[in-house]
Amino acid sequence: MLQHLGETEEEASSEALQILDFETRLAQSKMDKVERRDARKRFNPRSIADLQNMVPAINWDAYFKGIGVKSIDTVIVGEVKYFDALQGILKENNVADWKAYLRWNSFNDAAGLLSTDLAKANWEFYSKELRGAKAQKPLNERALGTVNNTVGEALGKLYVENYFPPEAKAKAERMIKNVILAFQNRISNVSWMTEETKEKAIEKLLALKVKIAYPDQWTDYAELQIEGPEENGSYLQNILNVRAWNHKKPLKSYLNL
Repeated sequence: MLQHLGETEEEASSEALQILDFETRLAQSKMDKVERRDARKRFNPRSIADLQNMVPAINWDAYFKGIGVKSIDTVIVGEVKYFDALQGILKENNVADWKAYLRWNSFNDAAGLLSTDLAKANWEFYSKELRGAKAQKPLNERALGTVNNTVGEALGKLYVENYFPPEAKAKAERMIKNVILAFQNRISNVSWMTEETKEKAIEKLLALKVKIAYPDQWTDYAELQIEGPEENGSYLQNILNVRAWNHKKPLKSYLNL
């Protein structure tokens, strides 16, 4: 893959080993799969001041400002040991390793969104070599999958307008409501539960959020910028726009931005 960036076979081989060695050092301090199952180990609240003390090599105020977070007091540090190790690696100030690592990751992340040759090479390694895929999906199926994975509700809205009318949704909701009422009645009349347990069970039952077919309020994509070829738009740029939009969406909900 690095040869697609204009490197010779020898240069690509040498840089690949450099990147692998650097990634290995970054990974050595991370939790293994068993440790990550323990949510308590991954829940480590830290103030921004604590975070700055953990990894002073990073300007965290500038980082949060850069990703659009205007004000935040506390963060959850998922891997404390990793952050401790990261500070040591950053202190070494090995710019060549960081440049090679970040260059590769940027390219590798975008490879499937660039030229046909790069997308095929990316598929042949990650899907064919690593996962055993026999053949790449046809272009039309891949295009439909991209639309569904990026602006799925917009596609879903078109579908339900043609195949799932509001009457069908209302009918399904009535069915579910009757099921809940029947279940509530059954709970009320069982003999093996105490009254207190029945009350809690019914409270939990009535707290169920029923979602049938499609949302009552569709996602608003008005702020998402998608440009076609006639507007000099590109597949890569449109996907980057979707990622940026998806990044901002939860921030608006959680931080009231």
